[in-house]
Amino acid sequence: YAELWMGTHPSGPSLIKTSNEPLLNHLLKNVDSLGDAEKKSFGTDLPFLFKALSVAKALSIQAHPNKKHAEELFATRPDLYKDPNHKPEMVTAWLGPFEALCGFRPIADIKFFIQEIDELAAVVGKAACEALVKAESDSGEMQALRECFSALMNSSEESIASALQQFEKRIPSLSAEKKESLQCDLFTRIAADFPGDVGCWSVYFMNYVVLQEGESMFLGPNVPHAYIFGDCLECMACSDNVVRAGLTPKFKDIDTLCSMLDYQPGPVDRFRMQWTAVDAFCQECFPPVPDFAMARLRLPASATVDQAYRLPTRSNAS
Repeated sequence: YAELWMGTHPSGPSLIKTSNEPLLNHLLKNVDSLGDAEKKSFGTDLPFLFKALSVAKALSIQAHPNKKHAEELFATRPDLYKDPNHKPEMVTAWLGPFEALCGFRPIADIKFFIQEIDELAAVVGKAACEALVKAESDSGEMQALRECFSALMNSSEESIASALQQFEKRIPSLSAEKKESLQCDLFTRIAADFPGDVGCWSVYFMNYVVLQEGESMFLGPNVPHAYIFGDCLECMACSDNVVRAGLTPKFKDIDTLCSMLDYQPGPVDRFRMQWTAVDAFCQECFPPVPDFAMARLRLPASATVDQAYRLPTRSNAS
């Protein structure tokens, strides 16, 4: 089903049913539709974009620039980057489990895969692999990871396709234990949909996460991610700035992506949303982007609540 957008972004604006005009036009003519605090911070527009996604096969490996970088990309390449806004986003599993790749794995995991999968090591290159394996300090590991991932993404299409084909042919001969440790099921699922695509190797660089229904994670600027399968709801800043580098027939801006990514490695739990109870009905969350505080209400089917709730505030959060 792809995506349903709800908001004012010109790439997919919501329409007023009675007039068929874009929602933003309606807001400009009906400024009292928005609250005073919202208008003071964001003007006569919605600061967020809400989406429902139904993912049948992996979506592109991508990241979203921070606000300053988004402004620069929009100014210099408006044909590719459609607005000057950043795109921090929250994703919530809906109607069942939701699979995704998110952020770089712990360095120990990436070292293991490079040492166990000769075909992957070949396309990354001997020098970059050795630098990662020998790296000891945090800064050294991040620099080595950057060099490895950049080398992979800049490898020729022929070498990528050849290495993928060799590894796929070798998988059936592996033991069940080895297949599990190398996450071969996930790899083969993605490779079947995107034969010869460099993004197939991202399984071994990025964390694999399964969100259960109702669970959420938050993706800040420059965090690499890809949605694999399932239904989800997204809420994000009102932007369509996407820098892609794999698992897509769309334009891949590899140089921009590799230069901007957050190469901090670590477990995927750092991206999961952590909610704090306000009372019996309300929970609040403060992700690591100041203007993205959130609250949620959970009510029994028969409940009514007389209390008026206001979104939690912290510094300049809205």
